[in-house]
Amino acid sequence: MRSGTETRDKISTVQNYVDAMQRISGCSRAIRDGWSFNKNRAARFLHCLRTFDVAGSPEFAEIVNWASDHEQSLQWIFTGNIDEMICQLTRQANVKHEC
Repeated sequence: MRSGTETRDKISTVQNYVDAMQRISGCSRAIRDGWSFNKNRAARFLHCLRTFDVAGSPEFAEIVNWASDHEQSLQWIFTGNIDEMICQLTRQANVKHEC
């Protein structure tokens, strides 16, 4: 199980990411066509992240810890979209490929 400090650091990192997404939301083409930023959804996401008790779910804690230990993305695990996994492996292998 990750420490409380690690969890706070991760939440801080996610908060910085959300803040950056909000700052560039006025120029959505910088992300991709059709991209938009929903402030209310972002606030709910951050609230859930701050209040989620991974210790209350040993199964989820195991999933998160295993994925982290093996440098896997939860995105592909939960959505089944392996493109994220392929892009991460490509990046780590220093192979030139646009993801």
